[in-house]
Amino acid sequence: MWKDEKFKLLQYKVQSFMKSSVPILRDLLPEGGEFAWCILTLTRGEWNARSRSEKLSILAQHPAVHVIGKDGQWPIMPEVKSWDPEMLGLYLDPFHWRQTHDMLQQARKDWPNDRIGEMDLVSLYGAMNKPERTSIFNMLDIPLLGSRIALPVSSVEAGGSLHHSGQREHHWASAVHLEALMWALVALAGAVSESHMDASGFATFVRIVLGEKLWCIAFDCKAKQLKMEAIPDASRGWKDEEMRWQGILLKEGDDLYMAPGTPHYVFTTKDSLCVGGHFYCKALFSDTLRAITLEHFMGMSLTNIQHSSSPFLCVKILASYCEALRYRPDNEHIAKLGDFPTWRELAHLVTLVANLNNLISQPAAKPKDDDDEVTEEERILWESDIWQNNGFTFWADRPKMLKLIAQLPRLIHEDEFYDALQEVEDWYFPFVKACGDNVYEDEHRRRFVPKLLAARLRESRDNNTKITFPPEHAAAVNIEHGKIQKPPRKVAQKPAAKKAAGKKAAGKKPAKVIVVKPAVERPQRKGRSARRESSSDKGEGPSTGN
Repeated sequence: MWKDEKFKLLQYKVQSFMKSSVPILRDLLPEGGEFAWCILTLTRGEWNARSRSEKLSILAQHPAVHVIGKDGQWPIMPEVKSWDPEMLGLYLDPFHWRQTHDMLQQARKDWPNDRIGEMDLVSLYGAMNKPERTSIFNMLDIPLLGSRIALPVSSVEAGGSLHHSGQREHHWASAVHLEALMWALVALAGAVSESHMDASGFATFVRIVLGEKLWCIAFDCKAKQLKMEAIPDASRGWKDEEMRWQGILLKEGDDLYMAPGTPHYVFTTKDSLCVGGHFYCKALFSDTLRAITLEHFMGMSLTNIQHSSSPFLCVKILASYCEALRYRPDNEHIAKLGDFPTWRELAHLVTLVANLNNLISQPAAKPKDDDDEVTEEERILWESDIWQNNGFTFWADRPKMLKLIAQLPRLIHEDEFYDALQEVEDWYFPFVKACGDNVYEDEHRRRFVPKLLAARLRESRDNNTKITFPPEHAAAVNIEHGKIQKPPRKVAQKPAAKKAAGKKAAGKKPAKVIVVKPAVERPQRKGRSARRESSSDKGEGPSTGN
């Protein structure tokens, strides 16, 4: 019987549904019930009629917003009415090989990504049209960057105009890779995920173009974590049984907006095509800070992909706000032009940027043993084995990040900002400690002490004094009124043999410069397992955490 493909398929569906739905079915939100922080469902007309400020207020109060009905105002793939390859080919490359879960593939107990191989859409169409299916495929992250599709997130997005911006006064070394900002997903009926959140503190937008999905969300997760409850741990990931769940059925044309750090399950009830993307939102900066911190400590126990360079967009957003503040005294309209946040929202963003080097930090390449240009701090950090991709690091731009923060006392005189920053730090310090207590004992280097800036920035404003930051992994940096001064570097005494060899070299050897480069993944062929950290399902593949 086990060799019968049809039986295996049915058994997979039943077992997967029961396993993933246990915590959901145990404590479902009652029909018609409405609680604080629950999912809000609106008709298309109600949502489109809301102003930008009203939409932001709604997103700040709910873990997700479900918008029902097709959008004639902002259509996505309007020509696609069915699984017609000709119409789909207008938007999706049918011959581009993408990571795909074969969910009936045997996998090791603690390594579900053994199921990941590669296939193209042509092969997926063939599997979809079989009279009797013997596989359940889930195609992940189909690239849409550069397509003619636009997502309707501009009314709630922060930093949407900064994706390609170099911001001339900063000349950032770190790059933001944009693949995470827009993608498509194709899944056959029966695809299912376990609980996870989306990566890098992103908010998520999804529109169902074809098919249906049952989306189940832990709607009280944020409220519990603000009270230091339901903190996940590295050994088991999310504590599903400690949260309450709400399910919504997304049909063709429906939209879903989901806050950062929101645990969710997804069941594909009909063959589906989704178009979606990630974005940052000023109303959700608090959730972004919370989600990136959780991801730093627990990594792949909580999420299913990494977008390690994406949080640098938050630095660009802060730089844009600082520029708006510089023009504020001379232009009463600058707050609107800069899409300026509230003081509390800004306080969460400042806390994130101030601690970003701890949350995501690795030198770009492993230093050589005989490299005298690499400090001991850089060498230790490279060996710390933080889960994020070693190829992405923001350390080269760290002095400029500190410069942004050092400017704030000259730019912000209102006590409301410093009061809000103090409130954020009063919550963030114990939250970081609670997360650090839940990591594996041998991963002590994940733990860090958050920077407490509220009192120092307020004192700098009141006394017009400089702010001195302690040495970090890039270089010791002293900042006074926005000017950066690097102390002279101590050069270690070289052995006599190296000195003699150096005399033979003509001229002075130039100092080495570490250039931040994105990691290049080696393409995989069909049937091979993908690396655990490169897996992605955006809510549809099996979780890599448990």
